[in-house]
Amino acid sequence: SYWKKFIEIKTKHKQQQNDKFGNKEKKRKDFEHPAVEFKLDWKPGCVIELKGLDTKTCDRESIRAAAKLENNDSYADYSRGQSDGAIRFSEPSDEIKKLADKINAGEIKISNSAALTAHVLEGEKEQSYWKKFIEFKTKQKQHQFEERSRKKRRFHRK
Repeated sequence: SYWKKFIEIKTKHKQQQNDKFGNKEKKRKDFEHPAVEFKLDWKPGCVIELKGLDTKTCDRESIRAAAKLENNDSYADYSRGQSDGAIRFSEPSDEIKKLADKINAGEIKISNSAALTAHVLEGEKEQSYWKKFIEFKTKQKQHQFEERSRKKRRFHRK
C-alpha cells in the first residue's frame, strides 16, 4: 500500500542521513552520559580493617598517624562518627600484618584509645572491600564529570 511504501522510503532516507552525518541523538546521549569508570589493579594483603573505633574522637588523620610504615603510603578509609574503618596501603608487606597485631594488642592507639579489633583483609572480604571501593570511586568520578559538564553548559549559555 501507499503508506507502507511511504514509511519504508522515509525510514531508508533517515538511515542514509544517519550514516552520512551520524546519529545526532545518539551523539548527544553519549556526550551527556559517557561511561566513566574507575579502574584499579589492587594488590592482596594491603588493607587492615578496624572495628571499635571511638566515634567521638577518631578521624582520618589520627588513623594515618598510627599507621605509618616506611616506604609504604597509607590511606585512611573512614568517616567521622563511625565505629568501623580501614587502612589501605600502596604495597603489600609483612609490616602490615605486624601493624594489625600491634593495634589488636593495644600497643598502638588511635586517637588515644585502642581499637577493639584490627585484621588484614583476605579472600572474599578483601574482594568485597575492593569492589565497594571501586564502585564508590566510579560514582564519585561520574558525579565529578556531571558537575563539570553542568558548569561548562552554564558557561557557554551566557
